Amino acid sequence: MNIEFEAYCDKYLVEWEKRATVRTKPRTRLTESIKTENMFVFPLKPFAGHERFEAVDKQQIQEFSVRAACNMFLGVSSFEVDFVTAQCSKLAGAGIGIELPDSAKRVAVAIGTDEMYHAFVANECLADIKRFTGIVPVVQDAGGPADFNARKPPLEHFKQALGPGNEALAEVTLLCFLENNFTEELYGIAKGQTAESQMHTIIREHVMDEGRHMVFFQRLLGHIWASLTEELRCTLGKSMVDFCDIYLTLDEQTVMGGYTSTLRQLGLSDEDCITIARDTILKDGLLSKSDMPSIVNPKHLMKVAGVLEHQPTRDLMLASGWITDEAAVAA
Repeated sequence: MNIEFEAYCDKYLVEWEKRATVRTKPRTRLTESIKTENMFVFPLKPFAGHERFEAVDKQQIQEFSVRAACNMFLGVSSFEVDFVTAQCSKLAGAGIGIELPDSAKRVAVAIGTDEMYHAFVANECLADIKRFTGIVPVVQDAGGPADFNARKPPLEHFKQALGPGNEALAEVTLLCFLENNFTEELYGIAKGQTAESQMHTIIREHVMDEGRHMVFFQRLLGHIWASLTEELRCTLGKSMVDFCDIYLTLDEQTVMGGYTSTLRQLGLSDEDCITIARDTILKDGLLSKSDMPSIVNPKHLMKVAGVLEHQPTRDLMLASGWITDEAAVAA
């Protein structure tokens, strides 16, 4: 048994008693002021300053901000309940085929409790938005909460890569990656909100819990990685690199598609959407893979968990461009 991991889990549970928002803070509720204020304009930040974007009617921006908040809350609720809590239940119950300390199983229950509370808050916000504005979320597809709207969902990717008998390992690997990515996204969103606005407060309260979750899943992946055979490490390591290549690469086509999809929600013409998106990409430029924001937390996760110390996996990350020679040595 990993004594260090067990001690960390014991400490986590003590901290949870003192810091979990479900135990320590009254939740923030939305008020009628959302009918006139900009709730969630974070997705529009890249276009600030563009002449055609700045010409958009302020009322359109405000309506977009409410709809964007609505869709974000729906996404949070779905992700937390249908994926994270479900996986935490497996960690605490049937397990993942790798021995876990009892305290780690209790941490999984605690995190599942946090996530159900986050889903409750998100659903309450959805009800408030509907009550004050009549706006409801737009369900754009029938994909799962962790599918990335991808042709091949990432969970299917890991299950196929690891093969029969390793389904639980595939699920917990994806859980560790997504919880680290999701937390980083929330940090960015919180920074982009107007200080002390209702949305800023709600997201900040969520981030307080997710920061602890993120570290637990880093330690959990490290415990799992140390327990694997060399053959399975090679297979899992390759599947991680392939995951980054397939789902985290922000190439021009991906960025262009994301930008135009957002801009169309403002009711802009296709010409305006394409022009604003293209000009924004030209202004900001495209980053190399090692500098893409999408890889920052996954790379840190892999480093903390000891994955980047594994020569075959590190070589694959280097060959794919996710790390540089200097980063490989530092890892």
